[in-house]
Amino acid sequence: MFCVKNLAVAALVVAAVVSRADNIDIPNYSFEQPVVPEGAPAYPVHVAWQQTPKRADYVESGQFTWNVLTGVFPNSAVGSADHIDNMDGAQAAYLFNERENGIFQILPTKFSTGFSYTLTVGLAGSVNIPPTAGATLELTLYYTNATGIVPVATSTVTYDATTFPGSPNLKDFSVKVPALQNSGSANNQNIGVLIKSTSTDPTLGGVFDIDNVRLVAMREFVMVPNFSFENPAVPAGAPASPVINNWQKFPQPANWNEATSGPWTNLTGLFPNPAAGEAGHIDNVDRNQAAYMFATEGNGLYQDLSARYEADATYVLTVGFVGSSSIPPTEDTPISIAFYYRDAQNQMVPFIKKKVRYTAQNFPNFTRFRDFSVASPPISPNDPWFGKNIGIMIFSEAGLPEPSGGIWDVENVRLTLAPPLSLRIALVAPDLISVGWDSLPNTSYTLQRTTDFKTWQNFIPVLGDGQSTSISVSIDEPNYGFFRMMATTTPPL
Repeated sequence: MFCVKNLAVAALVVAAVVSRADNIDIPNYSFEQPVVPEGAPAYPVHVAWQQTPKRADYVESGQFTWNVLTGVFPNSAVGSADHIDNMDGAQAAYLFNERENGIFQILPTKFSTGFSYTLTVGLAGSVNIPPTAGATLELTLYYTNATGIVPVATSTVTYDATTFPGSPNLKDFSVKVPALQNSGSANNQNIGVLIKSTSTDPTLGGVFDIDNVRLVAMREFVMVPNFSFENPAVPAGAPASPVINNWQKFPQPANWNEATSGPWTNLTGLFPNPAAGEAGHIDNVDRNQAAYMFATEGNGLYQDLSARYEADATYVLTVGFVGSSSIPPTEDTPISIAFYYRDAQNQMVPFIKKKVRYTAQNFPNFTRFRDFSVASPPISPNDPWFGKNIGIMIFSEAGLPEPSGGIWDVENVRLTLAPPLSLRIALVAPDLISVGWDSLPNTSYTLQRTTDFKTWQNFIPVLGDGQSTSISVSIDEPNYGFFRMMATTTPPL
């Protein structure tokens, strides 16, 4: 609940724009095994987890051998000063704040292209032996190779009164690996999870409590083979090549005369980006090459991807366009991007598209690609494309009655999954709030307000463009209210 003055604002989101998330199993994630022997305050044994090797300069003395610096302990009785209200299960782990002391696991799950990974761990300072202010703990996702541990993402937690205000209850801390590209070294490597002390000052002691270790994989994009048109490499010295790997070309129309107009296959192909300072250089080419496409009726490229349309997912296709500096398209000439599926007869059936026109407003220069996007409707099991392979196409819509002629340059084809729709509410004046959100292209957003959940006031719809969007709302009258956002994707073709 968000309160402003006497106004109660509830932000409700009504839209099926969902990322695909999976919880990855971490054995003994809440440290329930082994069961601490009855009457013992703790037990220096782990199941599934391993302790990091003893560092070379650690001197074992008395009872403080390296192996006792981590283990498991039972939660105390409710009402005890050190009882942890939000412990998952009956036990948690303890970890002495001793440099390089830690616990780790190598999971059977592997890092995969298109997924981000978020590790979340519940942490607290031991009530009985709290860490010294300034003590640090590191959360790491990693993989291993012949040389040892290779961190992929790391986050450091520092113990202080602000971060840990004295409550025995656990507080969540996270580290995230951004969505992995196909070329990343972590791809197809087993995921490693590491929690260890990194305090270098030997005077910083104490004990951390650890519980409820979670790992979530979020699919953020679908890999598009040859998305930046790097393959095959254009032969050295050649200005362009009509050969494109992975992509298929639209079939030659019956009315195309190769004797007078040349080979149909030459109307799409690849070209290398000229060096900086040379004519035709494009500043934001991804890597070294891009594609060209003549603005000719029936010309286009398409791909059938291995990924399939999944329930509740909203896909966003984004492509970079610019006019060729040597032969730009005719004014107002259209090009489109679209999603399709194949029907029972294996025919391509587009179901939503975005049409882009060549105008001075859309393309003020020849030196930079500009991104354009189309979002699929949220996928329903009732859709004829549900469960079918995802199809993407880029095609000229030139030809009568539309203008035609010239050449498009095309680059960096991306297919992402839309994140959940969430509202950001801020007080910007005594009687005014701002409601913001990250919009999707070709999606209409209508903010609604109610005081009784029976009747709703509609604000003016806002058409999303793939950018951060906001509207201002007066809160002068009435003196309380609830808001929700309705999101509607443009109907199928």
